[in-house]
Amino acid sequence: MINFTRAKKGLFFHLTVLGILFAIGLFLAFTKSYTVQQEPLGQWHLNLISKVLQPAEIDLLELDQQARQAGWEVALLLAKQGGFADDSECGKVAGRNLWNAKDKWCLPVVKEVASNLADQRITQNRVSFDQELLRARGENKIINAPGEKIQRYEYSTSLAVDLAYSFDEYGQLEQEARKLINDCAGKDSECIKSRMPRWWKLCGAEKNVFCVNSQGRYVIQDIPATYEFALDFSG
Repeated sequence: MINFTRAKKGLFFHLTVLGILFAIGLFLAFTKSYTVQQEPLGQWHLNLISKVLQPAEIDLLELDQQARQAGWEVALLLAKQGGFADDSECGKVAGRNLWNAKDKWCLPVVKEVASNLADQRITQNRVSFDQELLRARGENKIINAPGEKIQRYEYSTSLAVDLAYSFDEYGQLEQEARKLINDCAGKDSECIKSRMPRWWKLCGAEKNVFCVNSQGRYVIQDIPATYEFALDFSG
């Protein structure tokens, strides 16, 4: 005799299994159809790199190089002009700026002069020098890349570049110059030659015009840093 209760339970079980299998089949079918329409894996990241991050990095590298070039130009210009942007208030001797006129000293704060000159050469502002670093404050830039997903990247153009040169050398030069003036003011050229530091050289025939090689052995774009200036020993 057939047990209808057991048969109903078996039919229900088989229908349940078939329903589950059918649902899984539909899920897989729809999933496959959806996946085909999507972007390849990682495409968004590649677009982010090529259209956003890479242009930003190239821009920052160019800004760094512009600032470094400006810093080098200013360093060579000031060394040639004895730390002055223009003519010294104390006058000139043989085309070189005088640092003093008797007891009056005209040498400016060279870092401030350098900051002003560099500020005129780059897009950033508030230029300052910290040992061998040139620092400057820049604006924020934004890159918006086209695409189905929004790609917006904001970055700062403030910078700090290594010049491999320091304007701090002027501090040492000024100390040496003041000592030489104290030792030899009102005296002849023999005093100057015997008392000036051994790394100082006279420029040409003038007894009070100097060409001083960098004590830091700085070389800027293959040009050794040499400071040219004059001193007044009239006392």
